[in-house]
Amino acid sequence: MRKILYVYHGYYPWDVRAEKICNSFAEFGNEVWLMARCSENEEEFEKIGKINIVRVGCKSKRFKSFPISYNPLWSNSIKQYINLIKPDIMITREMHFAEVATKLAHQKDIPVLIDMAENYPAAMKVWKKYSKSLLKRLIVHKLHIPELIEKRAVKNADGIIVVCDEQIKRLESLYNFPIDKTCVVHNTPLKSTFSSAKIGSNLPPINFGHHGYLSADKKINLLIEAFDKVAGEFEDISLIIAGDGECFEEINVLVQNCKNKDRINLLGKYEHKILPRIIGEIDIGVIPYEINDFNNFTIHNKIFDYFACAKPVIATPMLPTKRIIDETDAGWVINDYSVDAMVETIIKTRTDNSVLNKSKNAYKAFKDKYNWENDFSIILNFINKFK
Repeated sequence: MRKILYVYHGYYPWDVRAEKICNSFAEFGNEVWLMARCSENEEEFEKIGKINIVRVGCKSKRFKSFPISYNPLWSNSIKQYINLIKPDIMITREMHFAEVATKLAHQKDIPVLIDMAENYPAAMKVWKKYSKSLLKRLIVHKLHIPELIEKRAVKNADGIIVVCDEQIKRLESLYNFPIDKTCVVHNTPLKSTFSSAKIGSNLPPINFGHHGYLSADKKINLLIEAFDKVAGEFEDISLIIAGDGECFEEINVLVQNCKNKDRINLLGKYEHKILPRIIGEIDIGVIPYEINDFNNFTIHNKIFDYFACAKPVIATPMLPTKRIIDETDAGWVINDYSVDAMVETIIKTRTDNSVLNKSKNAYKAFKDKYNWENDFSIILNFINKFK
């Protein structure tokens, strides 16, 4: 049995990746501690299942626990729990506390890994919240502080867990980080997660869908504009959009201005437990994001959710997503990021006899490779390198 301390900069519950990693380690017989930010009316210590949750800032005003590198509240908490539980290994989510955690942990000969689920500096540049004030624009867009934080984090890390091959190449190119100290662990679902979902697609497909947090790094404007055009030609199709976020109101306005708004179902915020029912109702999943330094160095977990329900995928040509669709033949990659290209692809699915075959390919890819049981075996083998 090993003691594992996972440091997560957000609130918990809930984060699907942190939950899967920590639960899996605990189920495998390890003692797992998850450090997270304290939200309103939460306890400093709580046990959820087999995971020991410790929260930072429960006795302070919330702004004091803002997850920024070298925040003394976080630094002191990390130091406290290193001394208290004496972990065998630490994992920090993203770059936020990687440098300070590494410095503190290395004093006790504890290895530190970064769970890097995305190109965080690139994400910060497109998130709206980092453009709302002069200070934030200065820090993120002018001084490029996030890039500096990431560089220092990577430099000190003993290993890095990423979600796609493209991120490994980026880290090697930018920071000369050794490839043998990295591993790819996709953000895939457990085989049981979508066991209750309706499997497969109608032919021709009727319901197109997208789910997830609606933020500026994951814009779906392209999908809505394209669907509205296609809906003018096909009276039986509909679009399901599930999720809220910083762009929800913008999306709502766009939908209300559509000619065929009555066939766009904007569900808003949903509980994760009903996601199998939502995805079960669609025929084609759509990932319509911009081509940029954020989307080219991460894989959005929704592609694996769609695969788990045997739903083929339409996607813009983001590098990792395109690679997976090409590998599995489980969908269509549109030619470029444009409304016309999306319209053409949606129409193509209506007449493409390969829809059912692509549905089978998606499900096979999930069963054979892109599931959490397989990905956890990878992360388990990886951390065993660090004794």
